[in-house]
Amino acid sequence: MDHEFLALERELTYFLRRARSSSGEMAREVHPDLEPAAYGLLARLEECGAQRATDLAGYIG
Repeated sequence: MDHEFLALERELTYFLRRARSSSGEMAREVHPDLEPAAYGLLARLEECGAQRATDLAGYIG
């Protein structure tokens, strides 16, 4: 069981690293100075339209 858990943890870590890297690449395509975290906010605004800052904060968590 421990071996399976460690393998799953390793795969999830790999997945999250790839997601962060991809987010950074997409952010740079929009603008070289755009932070990767801000790209997610822009995507949310594109999807849902104008929102209050508190709603965006709630979406992010």
